[in-house]
Amino acid sequence: MDTGLDVATVDYGGWDHHFEMNRYFPDHAAEMSKSLSAFWHDMADYQDRITVVAMTEFGRRLEENANGGTDHGSGAFMFVLGGAVQGGKMYGDWPGLKTDDLREGDLRVTTDYRQVIQEILLKRRGEPSPKVVFPSLDYQPLNFIKSV
Repeated sequence: MDTGLDVATVDYGGWDHHFEMNRYFPDHAAEMSKSLSAFWHDMADYQDRITVVAMTEFGRRLEENANGGTDHGSGAFMFVLGGAVQGGKMYGDWPGLKTDDLREGDLRVTTDYRQVIQEILLKRRGEPSPKVVFPSLDYQPLNFIKSV
């Protein structure tokens, strides 16, 4: 559409489930799914130019608390949608759910979200260096984006 828009963010709140996660999460996740689906459908002619990142700003606990919530922990998700995304699989390392796999009863972090953003910046935006936005992070591509 050549409007000059390069990057946009949308905050979709309400994910801080300190209580009754089973009551609120399913409808919230369904609404997000429908919204992303509608957007993707509306952008059918431009999908090769679009990369959508959905992520949490904090993690969740593996086990629920006494109120049926999952207070702040390290388990998080991030997914990427786009014409250049080599999807259909999980990238990164699965830490496991066995007691020995956990860190203080929580999922171990195996992938830094900045690795994902770095790869998008390099392969989709053509940034000249992986250090442009995250100078302290060494570039370790996950290879989920097709090279331009």
